[in-house]
Amino acid sequence: MKDYKDRGMIKWQGMMLTDHVKKIKEWDAEDKYIPRPRLEEFELNSIAEEIERAYKGKSTIKLTYWRDGELSDDYGIPIEINTSNKTILIDDPFSTARYSFNDIVAASLIFE
Repeated sequence: MKDYKDRGMIKWQGMMLTDHVKKIKEWDAEDKYIPRPRLEEFELNSIAEEIERAYKGKSTIKLTYWRDGELSDDYGIPIEINTSNKTILIDDPFSTARYSFNDIVAASLIFE
């Protein structure tokens, strides 16, 4: 008896229309979308305090921020807090990034 190796989904890929693939990608993006978290005043004050402590102590901070339906983390030392633009400038070993206060959903000091 001859062993037959099934090619799985590869044999069906030619039958997928580009419209189908596009729609599947859209559904996948919708499933992964996270709505902007709504923070209470206590949480906002806690984030502000952590950022202020890191800024004054030149300490590393972990920021969790929301952007385009995703939550991401960044680590670095706050080098500028701009209250008029409501932004914070974070410096890490690889780059410098600016974040809006409205996008930050969590902040915590990193003790080294």
